[in-house]
Amino acid sequence: MTKTTSIMLAAAASLGLATSSLHAQDSGPLIDKLIEKGILTDQEGEELRAELIKDFTTNTSAGKLNISSALTEMKLSGDTRFRWQYDDQQSQVASGNHVSQRSRFRFRLRLNADFKFAGDWFAGVGLETGQAADSGNQTIDAGFSDSNIYISKWFLGKNVDDWGTFVIGKQKNPFYTTDLVWDADINPVGLTESVAFHKLFGGSPAEEAPVSYSKDSGYSKDGKTVATYTAEPSGPDWGGFELTLVAGQFIYNTDATFTNDPGYNEEYPRDKSNFPDSDASNDVYMFVQQLIASYKFNSKTSVTFAPGFMISNAGVLIGFNNETPFNDVLGSDGYYIGASRDLAVITAPGDFTFPLGPLKGKVYWDFAYNVNGEDRFYDVYNFFTSISPDGELRGYSDKDGIAWLVGLEVGAGKGAGAWTLFANYRETGVASVDPNLNDSDFALGRLNTRGFKFGATYGITDFVSLGVTGFVTWNLDENGFFGPVNSTAIENRNAVNTVQVDLNWKF
Repeated sequence: MTKTTSIMLAAAASLGLATSSLHAQDSGPLIDKLIEKGILTDQEGEELRAELIKDFTTNTSAGKLNISSALTEMKLSGDTRFRWQYDDQQSQVASGNHVSQRSRFRFRLRLNADFKFAGDWFAGVGLETGQAADSGNQTIDAGFSDSNIYISKWFLGKNVDDWGTFVIGKQKNPFYTTDLVWDADINPVGLTESVAFHKLFGGSPAEEAPVSYSKDSGYSKDGKTVATYTAEPSGPDWGGFELTLVAGQFIYNTDATFTNDPGYNEEYPRDKSNFPDSDASNDVYMFVQQLIASYKFNSKTSVTFAPGFMISNAGVLIGFNNETPFNDVLGSDGYYIGASRDLAVITAPGDFTFPLGPLKGKVYWDFAYNVNGEDRFYDVYNFFTSISPDGELRGYSDKDGIAWLVGLEVGAGKGAGAWTLFANYRETGVASVDPNLNDSDFALGRLNTRGFKFGATYGITDFVSLGVTGFVTWNLDENGFFGPVNSTAIENRNAVNTVQVDLNWKF
């Protein structure tokens, strides 16, 4: 019997392989600990994982499920939400009749499968009931018709030690954010990288050094005096401070087949006063960078600040099916303006978490400023009209390029009996953030808005919860409208009030 075989058999015995109740997925932390202690090498650990999975699938009822030998762990999860939603909307004066109401029953189903492989590789897929990027909801109508299912996630990733993560595919949003800028349902497509500087450049944990023999005091072994010591951590001590860089390069919209002005000649550029600028032949990409800095004062008190920058190149956005999409439209001049144009947004979300007696409190905020807001105001939205008694037109204002939010959250416990209350106020300028990314529920996704979002959740069991959310929103500028670009997702409501009642269960 080889040394490696002996070690693996001993490790297997310590893990309780003799009992069929041990699942291979449960043994991962134990194997990691054996590797950490030097009992197993990395290769021996991976071989043992494979043996455990083979034994589990062969000798238990779960063996009826044939699991790939490449997997070291598989996790299945999901959730379902049943919602009643009521909307009360007040249209612009320029849009005609000014009040409309809508009541709907909706539901959302999400299924996730996450996989771990040898060598710190991982992957995942997700399915959900909604095709819209910013919502998994389907409205219950058309009798008892069955519902569609769509692919919401597909990704492959690699962890580098404990400091780096790299992912490709359609994945969960990796950024620290609020729904002022990113709707929580959106899973972007592309590449992301995460580097934890406090781990990459931080001190390694103190470890027990090899036994040394000396004349110093210590315990006796075989007539010799033995002394042990603890090695000093290497590298700087970050204390409670953490600093992580997250970056993303996303594919926003491709397969552009439009052409620019066929009469365009580089030697004789067209006169923009007579021919509008067009980016119709450009594919659209988005680049996002963020530094997430946090400091833990103690186990219950911390502060986080996460400045970032996101930019998109100019191009056409068409065929979007968000809850309230902002698609390019073909103007009477025969040109698409380019809905992704002039978006270069500085973001600065953060929070301060603290105890409130037995409760957990959190003050949170977000801020976004489009440095190209004025250009977007005129180039994309063309102009803004204020329907006042004198019919006065107004140009760009600083508030048009700024969005901000501040809120408070208070909660108690987790699982059954847990509850959370929250409320926030926000203002979103018409040229501040991307209308295809922001929260699809607040003012039903429109810009040029301000108002309150508030709600409460209660845990009925560890896996069933009840939630109520309300929105009271109105325009920053009443009765304003844009033209000639499609303004449905921008400002065609003076006020929108919404109530959502949700029953959620997870598995």
